[in-house]
Amino acid sequence: MWDDRTEHWQGRSVITIQGHPIAIEYWPLLYRYGGDQQWKGTKSRWTDYRDIILRYRQGNPDQFWAEFSVDGERMKFTSIVQKLRDTRKSAHRDIEQRACKMYGPEFDAHFTYRR
Repeated sequence: MWDDRTEHWQGRSVITIQGHPIAIEYWPLLYRYGGDQQWKGTKSRWTDYRDIILRYRQGNPDQFWAEFSVDGERMKFTSIVQKLRDTRKSAHRDIEQRACKMYGPEFDAHFTYRR
């Protein structure tokens, strides 16, 4: 359901246009076309699905569920999303610390944060 270019595509989607299923990866285009306010309400959930799918496809299903199970029980969607966020934040902190060490006092001259 995520994309229509891999073996995972089964030709089904909750969004269809004139009978053609629309893969999730294209949903931002549809929502933006319909107006920015619609996308603002959907973007966070779409990003969560994207992150889970990207992680799921890094290995096989057994590897995914080995990482995202507790005491043999599969974690729920929200818990998986939170674990992925925590992992990403930790990796970003590590990169930042290495860059700080590498650039020293010139770090702020080379890097900025914009939200």
